Amino acid sequence: DYLIDSVDGSVKELGVSKAFIGLILVLIVGNTGEFVAAVNQAGKKNIDFALGLIVESTLQIALFVTPFLVILG
Repeated sequence: DYLIDSVDGSVKELGVSKAFIGLILVLIVGNTGEFVAAVNQAGKKNIDFALGLIVESTLQIALFVTPFLVILG
């Protein structure tokens, strides 16, 4: 709820559009759990699993955001 309530203030302060916040920042914040899990697994010397998490998360963001940026652009 806090993230959603802070969007209007962020748009005014940072000078970015709501589309940018919705398409980029929300996805990055939503995937922080996966990044934290990857760091934890890397710390446990489970590098293959950590790299798999990072690659899958990055592909998920790229495959979701890129079509919308093409449509909006």
